Amino acid sequence: TYTHKCLNCQVVKESKNGLEHKKIIEKVMTKFLYNEIYVNYEISYEILTDNSANLVREVIRHFISQLQIRHYRTMLYHSQMNRKMKYLNEILNNILMKYL
Repeated sequence: TYTHKCLNCQVVKESKNGLEHKKIIEKVMTKFLYNEIYVNYEISYEILTDNSANLVREVIRHFISQLQIRHYRTMLYHSQMNRKMKYLNEILNNILMKYL
C-alpha cells in the first residue's frame, strides 16, 4: 500500500527543532527520492530534471552520486517553448498513466 506523509506536517514538526526551511525541503526531497522512487522501482542510471533549486543543491547532488545516478538537467525556461512543453508534458503524462 502507498502511504503519503503530508509535506506541511513534516515541515511544521521538524521546524520546531530549529532546522532552516531549505534544509527541511532538502531532507524531505531526499527521503522521497529514496523511499518512494529508489526503493519501489528499478535502479535508475539517469535522472532528468529541470533546473529547480531544490534538485541542484549539494545534498541532492551527494545523494544522487552515492547511488551512482547521472543527473541531467534541462535547458533554462524559454517562454516561447511553453506551448510545446505543455504538449510534451501531456503526452508523457498519458504514457506514464497507461504504463502504471
